[in-house]
Amino acid sequence: MNAPIRVVSDQAGFSLLEVLVAVIVLTIGLIGLAGSTTYVIRQVTVAELKTERTMAVQTAVERIRSAGHGELPSGADTVGDFVVRWASEPVTTNLSRVRLISVGPGLTTGPNGGPALGDAVADTTIYSIVKR
Repeated sequence: MNAPIRVVSDQAGFSLLEVLVAVIVLTIGLIGLAGSTTYVIRQVTVAELKTERTMAVQTAVERIRSAGHGELPSGADTVGDFVVRWASEPVTTNLSRVRLISVGPGLTTGPNGGPALGDAVADTTIYSIVKR
């Protein structure tokens, strides 16, 4: 009976260079993942602030609508972290225009010219009321 012959190779396992390349590729991938995670967290935060600002303005608009045409010329309301001030001006006998200014946390321009989160960012909304 003939026994099978084994060939011993000098190429068993990974070389040090292959391991270094794999570690570098993995590191670049993890750095990219960390960067995108930071971006996603910032976008979620900005979206939450925009939603809260919209709810604050909507609360003020509902208050203005409930008062009726020409009965609530100006005022202010605080909803959460936002202060909403409004002033009404008649355009015609049947139309009033209300300028709402909301001040609170939001996206602003940072010191280096890029986007940054600020504590007292103002935003203006124009709302028209038609007399029925």
